[in-house]
Amino acid sequence: MKRLLISLALITVFIFGVNAQSTTALKSNRYDVSETVNPTDTIMCLRADMKPLNGIVFCEFGDIGKYVNGKEDGVQKDWYDDGQLRSESNYKDGKSEGVQKCGTRMGNYGLRGITKTVKKKVFRKIGTRTGKYGMS
Repeated sequence: MKRLLISLALITVFIFGVNAQSTTALKSNRYDVSETVNPTDTIMCLRADMKPLNGIVFCEFGDIGKYVNGKEDGVQKDWYDDGQLRSESNYKDGKSEGVQKCGTRMGNYGLRGITKTVKKKVFRKIGTRTGKYGMS
């Protein structure tokens, strides 16, 4: 009976300990933009140790975006100083990929361009008037 109680106690401590660690890890993967620096203009690093960032960067207006090994990955957002959304772009491995939208201070929000990567060549369609992609 004593062994059973000790086993149950250890299992309980282990389960709650693992959950506490994973919660801490999730919280620690979120960084305020003031904790980051962008020294090479392509790699985002932590200001404290200059290691490439792995996690989500946020500011007072919301999540800026996710970074993997310091490179942008997924939806990235940018805001004007008043909190109005300036742009929203998709990235994959640090490179622009997919739809890019931008807003104006007047509240208009539209398509800025679309980026496609085909066999490591990047094609962009800028604006909404042209129907052709150009190499960049």
